[in-house]
Amino acid sequence: MMIRKYLLVAAISILHLGAISASAGVYKYQDENGKWHFTDQPPKNKANTAVTATTTTSNVKADLKDKLHQAFKPASKIDEASLSVVTVVTTAGSGSGFFVTSDGYIITNRHVVRPTTSSQAKDTKAQLAEWKQRLDNYKLELEDDEERLQEMKLTIDEDRDYMESSQASETHKSQYQRYVKRYKKNKDIHEANVKKYRKQEKEYKKEKSEFGFSSSLSNFSRKFTITLKDGKKLKAKLVKISKDHDLALLKLDNYTTPYLTLSEQRYPKQGTKVFAIGSPFGITDALTTGIVTKSSKKALFTDAQILPGNSGGPLVNADGEVLGVNTAVLSAAQNMDGLGVAVYASHIRSEFARNLGGKL
Repeated sequence: MMIRKYLLVAAISILHLGAISASAGVYKYQDENGKWHFTDQPPKNKANTAVTATTTTSNVKADLKDKLHQAFKPASKIDEASLSVVTVVTTAGSGSGFFVTSDGYIITNRHVVRPTTSSQAKDTKAQLAEWKQRLDNYKLELEDDEERLQEMKLTIDEDRDYMESSQASETHKSQYQRYVKRYKKNKDIHEANVKKYRKQEKEYKKEKSEFGFSSSLSNFSRKFTITLKDGKKLKAKLVKISKDHDLALLKLDNYTTPYLTLSEQRYPKQGTKVFAIGSPFGITDALTTGIVTKSSKKALFTDAQILPGNSGGPLVNADGEVLGVNTAVLSAAQNMDGLGVAVYASHIRSEFARNLGGKL
């Protein structure tokens, strides 16, 4: 108990020390022999004293913007825009994001930080359901085969004594032996199919368990690893998830960051050249180009290639301004095969205005 009490007192003392101002005075004075002394306590009755201000701790934020500029020396507005794009890593995979303020606020997709809401997660659930249905059908077939084998075995057992007697003709014995061989062959096939079923069932349960585990983790994750353009990995915290749009807000603390400006254009014109920046398939800092193919009330459509991992990255114009947040690729079933979908940049303002405090 004494040890715990001591540790508690020490911890409280440390907290108190942490609350003290970071600036302190260093006193410099000469003694009667002309020797200079340095102390953090003001000397008594010393006229010849100088005070030097020092800083024991620093509240200066590390400047990622300057560091990235020095490393890559962007030669265009698109080069400049790429400095603000990050990879967002989750327990279930990865996506993209980008800084929207100089103090580390990051925009990404809701389905990046909560993968169970993504179309990919829904596809996985559907695939698992189909797999389960196939296993159930397979099991029913095996049960039918088992019943047929039992009937064959019963017939063999019932006829065995007669076939081994002298009363059975050679023809009957020959037919009986063929029947026994067919039974053994069917039994071997059945046993092989049972092993195959059990193997597939085991694989299914493993995949289902892993999917459920990763989904559970991702649904409660509050911190995410982000990777900068230079490969540096940092931790960002979740601030807010949008209920109405595929958007989420993260925050990287204690850094000055590069950031992208949101375009004031509500509905970009068709034919506007656009650039999608992100991390497809885990490849950081990838760029694809295209045009705005359609600006509907609900979403922005583009033929710029948007691949898995691009989700959450910015769709920018030639000036590097954000027109939208890349979120999905339409399929042939939707009669717009290959077109990418982006959430309008204006939704970032409406969704996170309170969190960002008018910084956009």
